[in-house]
Amino acid sequence: MKMNKRNLLLLLLLATYFTGISQKKNDVLLTIDEEPVYSSEFKQVFNKNLDLVIEESQKNVDGYLGLFIDYKLKITEAYKQNLDKNETYIKEFEKYENQLSKKYIFDKRIASQLLDEAYERGKEEINADHILVLVNFNALPKDTLIAYNKIKIAYDKAVSGEDFETLVVNYSEEPSAKNTKGKLGYFTVFGMLYPFETAAYNTEVGGISKITRTAFGYHVIKINDRRLKKPKINVSHIMIFSNKDKKEENSEERINELYAMIMQGESFENVAKQFSEDKSTGKVGGQIKTFGPGDLRAPEFEKAAYSIKNEGEILAPIKSSFGWHIIRLNEKFTIPSFEEQKPDIEKKINTGARANFVTQTISNKIIAKYGYKEGQNYSPYFNTYLTDSIYKKKWVYTPIPSEDNKVLFTIGTKEVMYSDFAKYIRDHQRLGKKYSDKDRLLLDMYGVFKNEALKNYYKERLELENEEYAIIVNEYRNGLLVYDVMKNNIWEAAKSDSIGLEKYYTAYKR
Repeated sequence: MKMNKRNLLLLLLLATYFTGISQKKNDVLLTIDEEPVYSSEFKQVFNKNLDLVIEESQKNVDGYLGLFIDYKLKITEAYKQNLDKNETYIKEFEKYENQLSKKYIFDKRIASQLLDEAYERGKEEINADHILVLVNFNALPKDTLIAYNKIKIAYDKAVSGEDFETLVVNYSEEPSAKNTKGKLGYFTVFGMLYPFETAAYNTEVGGISKITRTAFGYHVIKINDRRLKKPKINVSHIMIFSNKDKKEENSEERINELYAMIMQGESFENVAKQFSEDKSTGKVGGQIKTFGPGDLRAPEFEKAAYSIKNEGEILAPIKSSFGWHIIRLNEKFTIPSFEEQKPDIEKKINTGARANFVTQTISNKIIAKYGYKEGQNYSPYFNTYLTDSIYKKKWVYTPIPSEDNKVLFTIGTKEVMYSDFAKYIRDHQRLGKKYSDKDRLLLDMYGVFKNEALKNYYKERLELENEEYAIIVNEYRNGLLVYDVMKNNIWEAAKSDSIGLEKYYTAYKR
């Protein structure tokens, strides 16, 4: 293509545009190596980058024209040099694309609902007992069925009114169930696994929850009480241990002596430092880390601490399961507002079990939008295809013969093959946990692979369906290529071309 023809075409088209005649998106502005460049792209780049141009002569259409042509020629040259196939470029672009696409894939409504839900639940505390039948999420179907049938028996008896503590002793597989009788005490939002928490908050006081599955197994929950959450407090204490090696009357007599000293004017901090048998708090004057109900797992102590009305007030000695205490209330806090709690709640949502809920919700939306169909069952083939080296994370990938390369599932118009799953296992085997059973390994990896495949299909379609996303991601793609072509052909070359640098200086010095 001759330069004068290109310039003439550009000037005619741009003059037409700026005199008020609208351009269509598919108007070809120019061609470079038989590839069209559209007027809409120049308009978008010109309007976006005009404020970044330093030279005044380049701030009008004619002046910016040269910059745009140079930009497009560099991109063309980058593709000629196959810089788009460079491993470093691919990784850098994929990293950015993943970050950008999250903003479009992630449903803000889901996050908002989870945020509101967590805040509202956080206003209450629930006291509950539960029965647990252990079964891993990756358990074989037959083991899952056995566990479900067992919890179903316990559930049926619980809803019919049988004594829940007796059912805990007879059916629960929680290691300490026979001692605790399944009692969990009071808990609030984020205190339990999300499915368990949801089942508990959806059940009325005195009621029995539906059978609920978590990572530990199947649960049946009985709700004993619900109460408004109390604010956190800060206290100091002086403690004398009570155990079988001490006579009870000696411990009680000693704590009363210390209390008398304080009442007579001795500093609480000094008494704590000298005489408290809780050395970790004694050395700091008895002060305990700020806590809320249930945080200490010491109900007698917490109940006594919360009974103190006024800051600075000292409570007469009380006994807990650990020993005798003198407690002083240092400070009562207020419950933080929604805005104050929001950053902490968002962090917990993004890193906890709710993140899995968001992932699954997103996958379901993609399936609803584009369609999804299961193909050939992968398990029989992959149980043989994967060697035992997979347990040591040293499995070596071998290509799957074409006659064995079945369709694993179909997303929209894209068929995902056995070979795609095999390559995923090859690339991710070192990242997961260790396994001793192929069925469990495959089930675990298949679930993650499926969700990744759904998101990748969405990303592929996103650039075709969302103009805003397409513009942003294409700008970054081209920016990386321009940087690489300049680095490889000019900046790096210039380092070793002293003669060329001298000639350039001579030619352009002023």
